[in-house]
Amino acid sequence: MSALLKTIDDRADSPGVLVADRQRALLAEADEARLASAWPRRTRRTQIVGAILAFAVLFSTLWAAPAAAMSGPDFADGHGLYELESGELLTLFGRHPMLEFGGEEVHLVPDGRDRYVADSEPFDIVTFLRDPRGAVTGITLQRPGHPDQTADRVELYRERNVSFESGDVELAGSLFLPTTMGPHPAVAIVHGAEFGTRETYRLLASHFARRGVATLIYDKRGTGESAGSFATATFDDLTADALAAVSLLRADADIDPARVGLAGMSQGGWIIAQAANQSDDVAFLVALSASGFTPAEQAAWLTGSMLAVRGFEQRAIDASARVWGMMYSSLDLIEAGLIEPMPSVPGFWFHALDPHLETGALWERVRQPVLGLWGEMDCQVPAHDSLAAVKAALERGPNRAYRLQILPGADHGMALAGACEREIGAHHGGRYQYASGYLDGPAEWIKSLEPESRGREVIVPAERADSLLGWHQSPDTTVPWFGSLAPQLAMPIALLVLFAAMAITASIGRALSIARGRAQPGASPTLLWGGAGLVGSLATLVGLVALVELLMLADLMSAPIIDGVAVDGISTVFAAAGFLAVATVIAVAAALISDARHGSLRAVRPAAGITAVVGLVVWAGYWGFLPVPSFG
Repeated sequence: MSALLKTIDDRADSPGVLVADRQRALLAEADEARLASAWPRRTRRTQIVGAILAFAVLFSTLWAAPAAAMSGPDFADGHGLYELESGELLTLFGRHPMLEFGGEEVHLVPDGRDRYVADSEPFDIVTFLRDPRGAVTGITLQRPGHPDQTADRVELYRERNVSFESGDVELAGSLFLPTTMGPHPAVAIVHGAEFGTRETYRLLASHFARRGVATLIYDKRGTGESAGSFATATFDDLTADALAAVSLLRADADIDPARVGLAGMSQGGWIIAQAANQSDDVAFLVALSASGFTPAEQAAWLTGSMLAVRGFEQRAIDASARVWGMMYSSLDLIEAGLIEPMPSVPGFWFHALDPHLETGALWERVRQPVLGLWGEMDCQVPAHDSLAAVKAALERGPNRAYRLQILPGADHGMALAGACEREIGAHHGGRYQYASGYLDGPAEWIKSLEPESRGREVIVPAERADSLLGWHQSPDTTVPWFGSLAPQLAMPIALLVLFAAMAITASIGRALSIARGRAQPGASPTLLWGGAGLVGSLATLVGLVALVELLMLADLMSAPIIDGVAVDGISTVFAAAGFLAVATVIAVAAALISDARHGSLRAVRPAAGITAVVGLVVWAGYWGFLPVPSFG
């Protein structure tokens, strides 16, 4: 820079050159200063960014450390059997930690690394014991009021992952093989209607396998590692899956191909019966909580049962049966090409599964030995009625070997948790006892089978305790033409249009009257018709919500849309629909009287109002919203 200034001084005799040189010098000096100051700024920015990143890493590390310490390794690496010094076996299983001991299932929650505590009293504590390589070798069990116990891990079965094809769908599962000398009898467990992976039946598979029965559990279509979609699968698809599972078992060298059967829970009862009809490769059937009725009848009964348990009266239960009949009628619209199937839409499962599958005909053709177990307090399936229906069907056919049994006090999942308490959330805490004969009975029955097994046996409690669990309505799900889907969609739409038009035109008329200075004081006909249109619209909308609520209450763990059940066993929404329907009749009557006083009965609106209110009374009467005997 000094050399440049010296050159400028030497050329001071040239004013033009001097000015230009000075400008260039100043620019150069500015550039040099900018470069000199840029490095500190960049350094500061780098330091700031680095500090932020370092803080983020430190914070995430500190935040994640307790979580890592709490969760530790995956609970799944502790799945299996543990033997106490007394010889009793404990089972650890489940995605969410669970312990089964002496037929009691206890839900656990993490409480530190490798330590799990029961989520309800008594607060049992399970702690994993690991070898130097980190493998779980045993557990300590601490139970309030008892000495601490140690249980060593035992291998009474080995588990391996498998995959198999059903048509163009690949399914994945786990095969439990006993460690005793084979070949073993085997069973594949078929899912119910749940969205479930193989983990749903891990406990049951453990009890089968430890007693010498090889067991296959698999992820249902579209769950876990299995391809496909269970929402769009038909009974034929699900039956093909079950038969593919049988083929996999029969091909295993450790399994006796002549003693491979199927066990089905709930919906699985229809599937295993259909599979037995289609293939002699199925050697026996174990039906658990299986309905003896068609899927349509079963769905209507389930809804009625859940409503009855929640305290709803027969008026709501009858309406729920009509809702199901209306929905089933949509199959006629599909056959006519008027609508497309909607199996993935909640409530329209029957667009894939045949709701009128002849259950009796299926069991009538079953030749294989059958073990049927039902829970006495089942509120999802009518236990006594289903046993009677299956028994009658088997006796009409060639079957000569069955054992049908009601387990006292058991619910749909064979737990002694109280009638419907788990379904409606009344059973608090994750602890319950399984019914005697559920976890051990099926395996012992399978092992007792002979090639020519014979004998018919029915075991039911001495006293039948069905109370709320009997039939709540006729299993007939047919509806008259006016109760089918198309008219029942058209009716509320027409009512909404009429009542909305009534309210809108009345509002417009009132506004014009005010603008022209002709508005009448007090409750003029225009105001009355506007109010009637508004109340009628509300009555229709609330009625639709009440019908949706009836279907929602069939879902497990659901509750009324507006909290509680109103007087006389009617939900608040259901009662509101009836109240608003009566209010609409009164409002239209008041508007007609006002029109008569003002000489306006020849206008269009009285005819429209009468038509709308008559339609509303007919619609509300059919669904039972009005506190009078419903019709239809």
